Amino acid sequence: MPSRKQKRRTRPAPPDARGRRPKTQPASSSNLAVAAGESDLDVGVTSATRRYPSASAFVRTQPVNVPAKQVVAAGAKIGLELTPNLVRIVRYKMRRAGLAKPLATARRPLHKARPATVPAAAPNELRFKRLVVELGVARARNLVEEVARSLESLIAAQ
Repeated sequence: MPSRKQKRRTRPAPPDARGRRPKTQPASSSNLAVAAGESDLDVGVTSATRRYPSASAFVRTQPVNVPAKQVVAAGAKIGLELTPNLVRIVRYKMRRAGLAKPLATARRPLHKARPATVPAAAPNELRFKRLVVELGVARARNLVEEVARSLESLIAAQ
């Protein structure tokens, strides 16, 4: 039976300053291949990981107008593990950096555009406009100026 000291040594590593324990990485096929002396080109590395160093790099190459679910499906076809949330985050950062145009979404206008309303003309104004058309613009202008002069002289006389 092992002593108490030996049991303590087999316990997980103590937490760091933040209270987190170090993660242990499971042995993957590429790690085992490297340990066995095989090259990365032979075992565990797909063409997708050579072409795209990260999943984010793959997302950046995709058109912005393609839905996130389709990008995830395209990544899965070439062997990348993506989530729709990763696609959204990468695209958000691309828009913030100016690398992608903002998404153009079809939105309803809040208010329908209305033509400018012209207040209804008084009956006297309508008669005046008809008279201007009948007399002609030049003759109507002369008459209006004559009336204005006569009003000014009346006001000045008082």
